Amino acid sequence: MDPSFASPALPALTALGLALLAWTLPRARRRLQLSRAKHRSLAGHARMAKRIAGMVPGYAYDEARFFASDGAPPQVQALRRAGLQRLSDTYARRYPQSAAMTAQARDALSDLQFTGSYRVPFQ
Repeated sequence: MDPSFASPALPALTALGLALLAWTLPRARRRLQLSRAKHRSLAGHARMAKRIAGMVPGYAYDEARFFASDGAPPQVQALRRAGLQRLSDTYARRYPQSAAMTAQARDALSDLQFTGSYRVPFQ
């Protein structure tokens, strides 16, 4: 290198660059190890999972579309509707105390508030 071209600040800048590199490399290595230790799915990466979940469009079914969501014929839809109503009646008849206690505990238990608002994760 031509000595007339060298800047007097070059050694100081080089030292600063080396110090910054020495400070950054161990942190970057630890961060890489942490990322590699997480599960390959998005479960280990909450921020990425939230970002991707925000891109997925929401959907909801009214009662008519719920029973016909797979394009079933009207007879099958009627059977589904009747079966769900039968199940609902059976549980209301067999377990009235459980339903009453659940309604009473709903204000105190956040899990019941969460599931009661139909805000459950995608299946």
